[in-house]
Amino acid sequence: MDAQGRYAGTCNAWDDGENTRATLQWVAVRPEYQGKGIARALVARALYAFAQAGEAPVYLHTQTWSHGAIRLYRKLGFEVVRQPDFSPKACRDFEAALAVLQTVLPPAEYADLAAHVI
Repeated sequence: MDAQGRYAGTCNAWDDGENTRATLQWVAVRPEYQGKGIARALVARALYAFAQAGEAPVYLHTQTWSHGAIRLYRKLGFEVVRQPDFSPKACRDFEAALAVLQTVLPPAEYADLAAHVI
C-alpha cells in the first residue's frame, strides 16, 4: 500500500471449489508502480499459496495487449495452452492472438513461445 492507503497491486489465487482448477486472476499493478517487481512478487505469493494448498496445475487467462504480463508469466514457468480444459471458449481466437504476439514480442521470445505451445 502507498502512503495514502491505496493498494499498489492485486491478484487472486482462486478455486471455486467446483471445477477444481486453481486459477490466478486479476493480476494488476497501478501504472505508477509498474516496473518495480510488484507483479512478480504478487504472482510468486499466489503461486506459493497454491503450493501450500496442494493446488496444481495453476491456470490463468490473459490477453494479447498484456504482452508484458505474458513475458512475466513465461519467466515464472507458465506455458501457453491452446485450449485449456477448464475454459475451452477462452481460446477461440488462438491463432489471431499468436499473430498479435508475433508483432509485439522480440523475435526470439516469440519463437520460444510458439515452439512450446501445449
